[in-house]
Amino acid sequence: WNIACGFAQNKNQLIAFPLLSGLGGSAPLSVGGGFLTDVSNWHAEQRGKAITIYSLAPLLGPVLCPVCGSWFVSRSVSTLWVFRSTSIADAAVQLSGLFFFRKTYASWLLDKKAQEIRMEQNNGHGPQRRILTVYESSSKHSWQNIFRTALIRPLQLFGVETIIQLLGLCMSFVYGILYLFLTTTPSIFTNVYHKKVGVGGLHYIALGVGLSLASQINAQFMDRVYIHLKNRNGGVGGPKFRLRES
Repeated sequence: WNIACGFAQNKNQLIAFPLLSGLGGSAPLSVGGGFLTDVSNWHAEQRGKAITIYSLAPLLGPVLCPVCGSWFVSRSVSTLWVFRSTSIADAAVQLSGLFFFRKTYASWLLDKKAQEIRMEQNNGHGPQRRILTVYESSSKHSWQNIFRTALIRPLQLFGVETIIQLLGLCMSFVYGILYLFLTTTPSIFTNVYHKKVGVGGLHYIALGVGLSLASQINAQFMDRVYIHLKNRNGGVGGPKFRLRES
């Protein structure tokens, strides 16, 4: 959908395509923490550092894109190239993932394992048995049930867990302030300080430096607080310790 934004022909498409692109782009923000926990080699005491490194992408994205976009505008380049350049960068990341990422999706891995066992049976290397993965033999792991759970469970947790409600309100306020700052910066430096669009966009770099430094400092404190709470709990860690840090 981001590629579609780069080739939009009218205003209606420029409204609809970014919305659909944002829906897809919101997924990494939601599942990134769980992904690092499930498939990484970081211990629980080190995940604060891992998450802050991971979070640099969504933090620096709103900083780098306005800098590039302002120079596109100042050079009379079509604003659609803002979307196209983002798609080009994303394609480079996707291609690198084909070579450097390992498959971690449980359903795919188990299906490959089941296929290998079936091939061995067909070649006469073992007794003939019906081989099914847990995703094939149980309706609990059907895609319909997975989608239903994924859509309903977050709303249930937000409705009954006070700490999630407070964290959600806090994040809404923080992101509201952040994006209010991001959207008003160009008009302030171009209209009030009468700077060129490209030069005005360079002020986002200061925000990027601050976000990078703060995230790395925060990483050190997050892990120390987690270790402190774990030691106070008899050496047993808990998932809510991270929420208490927040």
